[in-house]
Amino acid sequence: MPEVALNLAAILRERSSFRVVDHTHRVFGTHYGQVREQVVRDAIKLMYREGRTSSTGKGRRVRELVVTRPQAEVASRSGISS
Repeated sequence: MPEVALNLAAILRERSSFRVVDHTHRVFGTHYGQVREQVVRDAIKLMYREGRTSSTGKGRRVRELVVTRPQAEVASRSGISS
C-alpha cells in the first residue's frame, strides 16, 4: 500500500483531482495486475487520515473514485482564502 499511496500523491501534485480509472497503471505502479482494488481504497483512506486528500475512499467502485487534493491546498492554489 505505501507505493500506491506514493503514486496517488505524485498524481495529485500534477492535478487537483483525478479518477482512479483514468490513471490505473500509474496508481498501481509495479503492482498492476498483482493486487486488488482494495489496496487503492486503503491507500486513499490512509491519505485521508493523514490530511493528504479530501477524498474519503468511500464509494461503490474503486476505479470510479475521484481523488482530490485537500480542500485547504486547493483553495490556496486557486487564490481563495477562508
